[in-house]
Amino acid sequence: MFPTNHKTVFVLDHTPYFGISSENPIDFDVAKSRGPGYVPLPAVCKSLWTCSVEAAVEYCRIVWDLFPEGKLVRFVVSDFAAHILNTWAISQQNFTHLLNGLCLVGPVRRGAGGDVVGLCAAIEALGEPTGVQAARPPDSLFQNRGRILCITSARDDDSIRSLIDIAVNTLVQQNQKASEPQPTPIDGTNTQSV
Repeated sequence: MFPTNHKTVFVLDHTPYFGISSENPIDFDVAKSRGPGYVPLPAVCKSLWTCSVEAAVEYCRIVWDLFPEGKLVRFVVSDFAAHILNTWAISQQNFTHLLNGLCLVGPVRRGAGGDVVGLCAAIEALGEPTGVQAARPPDSLFQNRGRILCITSARDDDSIRSLIDIAVNTLVQQNQKASEPQPTPIDGTNTQSV
């Protein structure tokens, strides 16, 4: 049996709201001597997007340091579409791949969007087998478990409930799809329909 923490999917909100300041100033004025005419550097604030990326990357650093094998993390960035940054492949479970994907997504842009597409993509990603799961014999059943960490904002409790309802409905649909018997090719014929 695979533990729940075998698979984790992060959904990062990339909507315009996350482009606003976190209002947590960082002081860059580190000069020890302040002579005449010295102009102090103004403090800067990270965006909410930067804070959420830092939190998720720090999570990965801790998990990958403590558990170099067996704990897989995927990233979905959600704005007007779901941007899937990596797969369950071991070769994509590293900072280089992750940070390159985040660079391609870029900073928050203006426009519409929401977490729904990212949340649905994350649930679908949990349904995909990891390398270890795919290596099991086809007739061997196992519980496919995992978790989703969604970093977002909501206007009110109703918005949160709406996201939860969408996630639960998508999960039920994915579980139904996974429980259906998969067609197998017979005598080398292709069973795909055109």
